[in-house]
Amino acid sequence: MLSPPPSPPPPPSPALSTAGSRSPPEKKQKLNEGDGDGDGDKGQSGDLSAESDSDCEIQEDTIAPVMKYYLEGICPCCNQKVDKALWQRYRQQIKESEGFDIKYEDCPSGCSMVTIWPMTGYLNNPENVKELEDYAQKALDTYNAREGTKYVVEKILKVNGSGCHDFHFYITLTVKTSDGEKLYFQAKVVRSLEGSLDFPVVRPRAKGDKDIW
Repeated sequence: MLSPPPSPPPPPSPALSTAGSRSPPEKKQKLNEGDGDGDGDKGQSGDLSAESDSDCEIQEDTIAPVMKYYLEGICPCCNQKVDKALWQRYRQQIKESEGFDIKYEDCPSGCSMVTIWPMTGYLNNPENVKELEDYAQKALDTYNAREGTKYVVEKILKVNGSGCHDFHFYITLTVKTSDGEKLYFQAKVVRSLEGSLDFPVVRPRAKGDKDIW
């Protein structure tokens, strides 16, 4: 059985561990998968999460008053002091990369406001790698159909995770072209609780091979 997606960096957050411990259901691919042309600006609003298409999304009008506490150095969950600079780096990385590039050391741990996290260690399990390669190839197939290309997955480089109903995989990978060239790509794969897949983002990585944390 495939290992379920892990919860955020320890200590785990109760609000996130439920999604992380969910057993993968049977997977059914949607017929109307998109490549995400309209999703590219969602991370530019400055909100904590780039997840406006999730049923569990925390909207900006909800985040704003809560994040005020963090920026003042107080956690609204436990009323304890927090590292303001850490939270600011975390939010900035989500905003700039739309969830794909978050440094492990800049991801706050043990708080339900952590909405996207690096899935460190997930790729240590070969079955997980095979699962993500399958997801990524399905995502690439939608890109190939639109662009007339024949790209295939070469290697999964890293993955971030998010979600409490639908689970979101932010996959950074390399692909091979029909000419044998290697390109760097990003694919956001949304797996529903029922097991269907959607691909709102499939695109070349703007930074290429630079700053892959």
